[in-house]
Amino acid sequence: MENLREKWKPVLVLALIAASALSFFVLYLSHKNRMEAARVESIVRMESAIQSASEVYGRLAEMAFDQTVRRPEIRELFLKAQQAGSESERTFWRIAIAGRIEPVFSQLGYYRFRFLDLIQPDGTVFLRMHDPGKFGDNILAESELQKIALRYRIPAQGFQPGAVFSLYRYSFPLFMGNAFLGSAEFGLSSAVMAEQLKRQFPGHYTLLLNREVLDPLLTPETRSNFVPSRLSAQYIEDIQVRDLPTPLADPDPETQSLIMNKVSRQAAASVKEGKSFTLFTRVGARPYAVTFVQVANPGGKPIGYIVAINRNSRASEIQQVTLTVAILLAGLLTLSAAFLRQGIRQHEKLIEEALYDSLTGGLKQGRFDAVSARETAMATRYGLPLSLIIFDLDYFKQINDRWGHLKGDAVLRAIGKAVVGNIRSVDYFFRWGGDEFLVVLPSTAIEGALCAAEKIRLLVGNLEIESIRGLSISVGVAQMRTDDSDLRTVLKRADEALYRSKEKGRNMVSV
Repeated sequence: MENLREKWKPVLVLALIAASALSFFVLYLSHKNRMEAARVESIVRMESAIQSASEVYGRLAEMAFDQTVRRPEIRELFLKAQQAGSESERTFWRIAIAGRIEPVFSQLGYYRFRFLDLIQPDGTVFLRMHDPGKFGDNILAESELQKIALRYRIPAQGFQPGAVFSLYRYSFPLFMGNAFLGSAEFGLSSAVMAEQLKRQFPGHYTLLLNREVLDPLLTPETRSNFVPSRLSAQYIEDIQVRDLPTPLADPDPETQSLIMNKVSRQAAASVKEGKSFTLFTRVGARPYAVTFVQVANPGGKPIGYIVAINRNSRASEIQQVTLTVAILLAGLLTLSAAFLRQGIRQHEKLIEEALYDSLTGGLKQGRFDAVSARETAMATRYGLPLSLIIFDLDYFKQINDRWGHLKGDAVLRAIGKAVVGNIRSVDYFFRWGGDEFLVVLPSTAIEGALCAAEKIRLLVGNLEIESIRGLSISVGVAQMRTDDSDLRTVLKRADEALYRSKEKGRNMVSV
């Protein structure tokens, strides 16, 4: 019975543990995938919002282009200026162009356009409407946008840091017949883009720019528009974007600070990878998503991040679902464990009923041949001794006649308990029938068997069951010989020894 328990219990327990581990691993993977999907969803949503905002202002820039420098008379003046033979003549045409487009340029301020530049094919600035006195410098060294626009003579747009403002720029090619005149560039402050994003997705926005990209463009006067980022020394934060009012004041400045403190370590590690990412956190009962969307210049080189802090309950909902499923799964596994335990107990009970005598706890006679085969093979193979003890209770019929069968059962039960508690774990105890018992002693010679038999005889003699005392047993002992094929022949000699004990007056051990 113990062998069966040792064999099947660990297997069933390990199977349940494995099923539990697999279930929770699958739940973990599902949770991880759902969280990753939520992060990607937040990034895609923000990228889509940025694209949408740039397209809205792109259409406005195109309208402004049509109403200003694309007009035929402006292009004619620009062509004359490029064909002029002297600087004074070019200045004359520059003033003329500025005067013609000034009314429309002033109206562009309503849409938050910061500048309109006319740039010649070689990259030289011909006119800055926001600063007409500054011209003649070549901007190709610092403007990826104009490198693309002038080289390929196509419309171009993109984020381009500047010395004063971080700007989203739109460039349009200018032609007069087959003559390529250059480009017209419109600039929109990144703070305006952030305002547009706030209208679509209320929250806090800031702009992180790579220090290596921005530092060469800054002057001592304009450096005050930027502060070092708390996330990484590699980035500078645009305070014009950072300090924009937050609609509905959610998150408020204090909450913003708490959120950034919570995600700062993870964010600092993630920005080093140079990819867009989302972090989820909570402040009190409110869930937030902190989304870092990578910003690249028109040439595709990453130059920073737009950072958005928005209320987002998606992660909390996923965590709540996962927690609920985990609790249900734990309950189901607990219930399964309870049913498994009950099944094992029921199985053990059936095995006990099949193999063990319910009164004395000894093995039933039907198990003897299996024990005999196993132990005989072991003894023969390794040259080990093997002995057997058989005994029965003296005058047991008189006990039943005088005290009744219930007292007789109590005596048998007590003897079984006493013997089982005082033999080795490798020994086998059988109830052979009625008041007759058998003990198989592996790795035991006749001397050891005689000692064990005498110990059992004394043990029974000292028993006192309720008012019954003075019990005795007659015992026979035998050892397996080399010519014995199994324990049946040993049992026969032990049984003969038992009868010799009875013939000699009982309460003794015989060989």
